[in-house]
Amino acid sequence: MNLLYNLSKTDPALVTKCNSRTRMHQRSMGLFVLITALFAFLSSYYALTTIFGDWDEFSQSYALSIKDMVLVGVCALLYALMIGLIDREIVAAKNKKAALLRIPLAILIGVVVSVPIKIKVLERRINQKIKDEQIEGMLPFKREQDKFISATDSTINNLELQINYYTKLKLDEEKRMEGEDLGYFGTGLSGLPGQGPHFSYARNNAQNYGRVIDELNEKIREKQEYRIQRLEQMQKDFNIYKPDSSYDLWSKYEALHKLVKEDKSNQSRMMVLGITLLFILLELIPSLIKLLSQECEYEMVNEYVDASVRKKFETSLADAEANSDPDSYIIIPEIQVA
Repeated sequence: MNLLYNLSKTDPALVTKCNSRTRMHQRSMGLFVLITALFAFLSSYYALTTIFGDWDEFSQSYALSIKDMVLVGVCALLYALMIGLIDREIVAAKNKKAALLRIPLAILIGVVVSVPIKIKVLERRINQKIKDEQIEGMLPFKREQDKFISATDSTINNLELQINYYTKLKLDEEKRMEGEDLGYFGTGLSGLPGQGPHFSYARNNAQNYGRVIDELNEKIREKQEYRIQRLEQMQKDFNIYKPDSSYDLWSKYEALHKLVKEDKSNQSRMMVLGITLLFILLELIPSLIKLLSQECEYEMVNEYVDASVRKKFETSLADAEANSDPDSYIIIPEIQVA
């Protein structure tokens, strides 16, 4: 209970003089300060994790070294302490104008604190959005590669068709050579055994077709070598210019806005808006309570003590000025001097 009293800047000695409703009120104010500080810690811890951590695609989480983990924890704790102290001063403010001035600051803090929480809630969809954008950025490289492979394969297929055609012609001429040598009768055959003019003609044709086939095979080999070299160069260019998937805080924040904008069902928009309003409300509650609530018993007791101490101080100061001994102490029972 003393922690909640401390967070609401409540004097335990004074609040014990008040009724139970007043004590509950002061503890509730401290609880709201604790809740806002806790959410500030969680929000800043996640935000700092995205900054200092390395994204692990396999585990779908951020990997932190022990040193970075300690640094993130300390920074998040300091940020939560700052938010808690701001809320504590507002809760303990005696002037309601201070609570009124707190409202714009509460809205700003609520919006800022809610950003990492919104990213965490929609993290899976945000990560998928980042992946989709990376794939979309890779499509031009993929299309260029597919176009080159298709054109090269088409050229090689045409060359192979020509090889098949000339191979058939060469086989026909070789059969004619065999028929001429053995004296077979038939189309294109003389019927005279031996290597005569028809045999020489067929042999020349077979040799010419063989040279053509060799030239076509050489063209295929050159095309295949060029394809390998070109694909290697395209892969190097791709590795240099490919869009990388970045999972830092700003990249996720941009992906969040794109996700909300592209969601035609407005479910993402409503969730993001709801989380933002929730944190704004958490930040506004202490100020609203301060503005809307009547002066409680504790505040009246506190004002009475302050007024009594102030009056005794002024009286003692006047007595000290009238006293001929300048070294005499000003004695006020409520102020204890060590």
